[in-house]
Amino acid sequence: MGLNVNFALNAYSIIILFVLLFHSIKQSDKNSLQFKLYFSIITITLLSLIFDSLARLDGQPNTILPILNHVGNFTIFLVSPILPSIWILYIHDEIFHDGTMTKRLVMPLFLVFGINAIFLIISQFTHWYYFIDAQNIYQRGPFFIISALFTILLMLFAFLMIIKNKKKIDSKHYNALLLFAVPPFLAIFVSLVFYGISLMLNSTVLSIMIISLYIQNQDLNTDYLTKVNNRKRIDQYMEEKIRISSKGRTFATIMIDLENFKIINDHFGHDAGDQVLREAAQLLKSCLRSVDFIGRYGGDEFYIVLDVSQRSELMTVVDRINSRLKKYNCEKALPNPLVMSLGYDVYDASSKMTLEEFQKHIDHLMYRDKEVSRSKNVNFASGR
Repeated sequence: MGLNVNFALNAYSIIILFVLLFHSIKQSDKNSLQFKLYFSIITITLLSLIFDSLARLDGQPNTILPILNHVGNFTIFLVSPILPSIWILYIHDEIFHDGTMTKRLVMPLFLVFGINAIFLIISQFTHWYYFIDAQNIYQRGPFFIISALFTILLMLFAFLMIIKNKKKIDSKHYNALLLFAVPPFLAIFVSLVFYGISLMLNSTVLSIMIISLYIQNQDLNTDYLTKVNNRKRIDQYMEEKIRISSKGRTFATIMIDLENFKIINDHFGHDAGDQVLREAAQLLKSCLRSVDFIGRYGGDEFYIVLDVSQRSELMTVVDRINSRLKKYNCEKALPNPLVMSLGYDVYDASSKMTLEEFQKHIDHLMYRDKEVSRSKNVNFASGR
C-alpha cells in the first residue's frame, strides 16, 4: 500500500477520532469509569495513528527519516497490547458495573504489557519482531507473530467474556460489543496474509464509531449505576407523554422511594448501597413490560411511566411491585429489608397539569404512602 494512501487513511482516522473526542467531552459523564476507559481508547488510538504514520517513513537513509521510522515502529509495537487491554476493562465494567472489580484486572494486563515490552527490547538486538535495514526499510522478524498473538489473544478473551456474560449485558449494547472485535480481527488477518498492508488502527476507529453510536451516545440518557434512564430522559419522556395525552388516551406514573436506603448506605457502606440500587432497578424492571419506561430520578428515587389509561391497569403493576418486593425480602433475608414507598396516578389530560405540577402531585402521593407505612410500623411496634 502506497505511502500517500496510508497517510490519507491515517489523516481521515485522526479527524474522526478528534470529532468523537470532542463529542464525548462535551456530552458524557466524565466521572464514570466507562467514560474514562472510552476516552483512553480514543486517545491511545489517536496517538498510535500518529506514530504509525512515522513508522511508514521508509527509504532516504541519509536523512532524519530513519530516526522517525525507528521511533514510530518501536512505539507501535510497545503499545499494541494496551488497546485490547483497555477494551477488556471496558467490557468488564459494562458487564459488572463494579469499578473495584474492574481495576483488579489492571495488574494481570500490565503483566502482558511488560512481557511484550521485554520481547520488544530484546528484538532491538535480535530482530525477533522486526528490524530496519540499511536502506531504512522496515522488515518483519522471524517472531513477528508473537506480537500479533498478544493482541489476538486479548481480543479473543474480551470476545469470549461478552458471550459468556450475555445475560448480564444490556440487550441494546450486546451486539455492538460483539461487533467491536470484528474489524480489528479482519485487519490482523489481512496484515498477516498480505505483507505491507496494515489497517489495524484504521479498523479500530471503525470499532470506536460503533461503540460511540450504539453505547456511548445512548448512555447520555442512561443512569450509569443502575443502567436505567436518567433524570434528564425521565423529564423528556414525561413531557412528551403529557403533550400527546388526550381524554381517551393518557398514561400513568409511579414514583418509588427506597425508604430505608440511607440506613443501608450508612451502616453497610456505599458499595452495599450501590448494590441495593442496582437490585432495586432490576426488581422494578422485572415487573414491567418491554414497552414500559423506568428511570432513576436521583438518589434513591425511581420513576415508572406506563402506557395505560385505566387505574385498574395501573394497580395491577403496583400490586406486582409489592408482591415482587415481598418475595425479594423473603429470599434475601436481609437484616434491613428493602422498603419502598409508592406514589402513583393516571394523568388526567383535562387537568392540563404541567410536568412540574404532575411530578409534585405524584411526589405528594408518594410521601402520603410513606407516612401511612410509618404509621403502620409505629402501631405494630406499640402492639396496637
